[in-house]
Amino acid sequence: MIFKVIAFALIGVFTVVILKQVKPELALFAGVVTGILIIVAVLGELTGILETFQNLTGGSVNNGLFDAIMKIIGIGYLTEYAASLCEDYGSASIGKNVQLGGKVTIFALAVPIILTIIEAVGALTT
Repeated sequence: MIFKVIAFALIGVFTVVILKQVKPELALFAGVVTGILIIVAVLGELTGILETFQNLTGGSVNNGLFDAIMKIIGIGYLTEYAASLCEDYGSASIGKNVQLGGKVTIFALAVPIILTIIEAVGALTT
């Protein structure tokens, strides 16, 4: 899988470099398409990992908590990708705002998890 990711990345970088010289307006599009191809290549592996983790937990982890954790991880990766794109194309301040938005969203999704942990610890002490 990593060889496929590296191949997509190298082809994408060469394409972006060439397009920046010939047709700069298409360079951004080539960069985004390259990123999407890499994400699609990784999704197959990620799906297998998630299924394995769900099988290992065997229902011992609350599905709502598991889903929230998976959403948090996904938001983290997507936020990082979007912020990197912004920075690569000269909009570092927008990239920082994307990161802030991702962090706020992650915090909002983490609140129920934190409350569940506090309730579990409280139940153990009583």
